[in-house]
Amino acid sequence: MDVDPLSPRLHRAFALTGPGLVVIFFAGFLLSGIFPPSDPSASAGEIAAMYAADVTAIRIGCALMCFGLVLFAPFGTLIALWTRRGERGFPLLSCLQLVALAACTTVVVVIPLTWALAAYRPDDISPDVTRMLHDAGWFLFLFSWPPFSVWIGAVAVAILRDSAVTPVFPRWAGYLSLWTALLFAPAVLMAFFKRGPMSYDGVIAFYVPTFIFFIWVAGMTVALLRVEPVGDRDGELTASG
Repeated sequence: MDVDPLSPRLHRAFALTGPGLVVIFFAGFLLSGIFPPSDPSASAGEIAAMYAADVTAIRIGCALMCFGLVLFAPFGTLIALWTRRGERGFPLLSCLQLVALAACTTVVVVIPLTWALAAYRPDDISPDVTRMLHDAGWFLFLFSWPPFSVWIGAVAVAILRDSAVTPVFPRWAGYLSLWTALLFAPAVLMAFFKRGPMSYDGVIAFYVPTFIFFIWVAGMTVALLRVEPVGDRDGELTASG
């Protein structure tokens, strides 16, 4: 089944929102000083002092993060468009991707909003409130992994079920997506630990899920850019195969 023609420029622009997401988000993450993660066992006074130290950098960093994270929407939509081409009959998996993507995009833009709120009145609110908002941002960042696993798991199944002679995406993209969806799960452990590798600053709960996601974004960007277009008479794009 063919999808409606897509402008090659629009296809490339949407594909590049993946790297754009990573670059803009990490720029804001680093500028804000929120990365690397603070010690979850830090006192309320220590967290409040961190926010009061440079509120301008935190606010600018959160604004950048918000702008970068909203790019989830075009990147995920483009993936769903091409996996739709490989489905036979009702596009259940592509529809599931779009529903989960909407949930993911909503969650991620609330993350920097929460940290920006903690930096809004750092001298006028209780340090306990600042720490609660800071923790809430990290819980939104990591503990909200299920819709991400549903989204990327649906991508994996759609790619691996594409039985066309020339599938849209290579099978390695499906296996990468499957492992990414599975490796998000350790983030749930952050609710039980304030120290060690399973706390929200730890290797298992933070670094593994976070960096496997950005590896997935890089891999899917390569796969999207390697989709071989077939130009129609108006110079627009459909996938070959």
